[in-house]
Amino acid sequence: MHRLVATFCAILCYASATFSQDASNTVQVGYAVVTPAFPITSGMLVFASVIQTRSGETLEATFVPSNLVTSALLQADLSRSLSRDLGIAIANPNNAAATVTFTLTKFDGTQVASTTLAVLARQQISKFVTELFPPPAPGTFSTQVPIPSEFTGTLAVTSTVPISLLGVRFRRSAHSVLPLTNLSPTINPVPVMLFAVGGLGAVMLPQFVTGGGWTTEIEIVNTTVSDLTVRLDVFSPDGTPLTVKLNGVTSNSFTNLIVPANGLLKIAP
Repeated sequence: MHRLVATFCAILCYASATFSQDASNTVQVGYAVVTPAFPITSGMLVFASVIQTRSGETLEATFVPSNLVTSALLQADLSRSLSRDLGIAIANPNNAAATVTFTLTKFDGTQVASTTLAVLARQQISKFVTELFPPPAPGTFSTQVPIPSEFTGTLAVTSTVPISLLGVRFRRSAHSVLPLTNLSPTINPVPVMLFAVGGLGAVMLPQFVTGGGWTTEIEIVNTTVSDLTVRLDVFSPDGTPLTVKLNGVTSNSFTNLIVPANGLLKIAP
């Protein structure tokens, strides 16, 4: 059994479940970037859906990738008895590491705990809130305050550089994407990451998963009266290219994709 390193598969479907893997059933996790051929400030919308199929049941969550943030707020509703947790996916498109601080605050305004971690340049991480704030190991001394077994409040996320952030609520195997309140003082476009990847108008998906019963589907909508040329690039959590099969093509970079005027392009395994 293997717990996804990107901890919440598909569309932030950061799987609180585990998945058996063999040579033909491998889960691939990472992040993706949609880049228009020419810089744009409007006219392109991107939607992503993460779908899990198991035991004849299909679970699906859809989200609209947000702008990059340096400060954001998410609702946090945690319950040990109900197996309820909050998954966080973060992708850092910058050339410098991001120092990300997480602060949990109870519904009454009382701060419970705070922790910091680094997300290296062009890398991605996925974690549950209960992994960000683990209980101290028996017999050890720690200043970390354990999270109450039943917790309702907020999770504040701040970063030293703009990051792509996604939050997913889990209750056992069920999951849903949480609205994210962007508190960043400025609009932060995706930086140019590689030649022709990123830049003005690009959209970053901080969680991408495929294989082992998981599917990520991406829909790109063109609201203009002219055809739109875009590319899709997929990366592993360590920032290296991730080869996947989409629309019958196996690659890590899908270029010259045409979105018809006032139309839609669907990209899926």
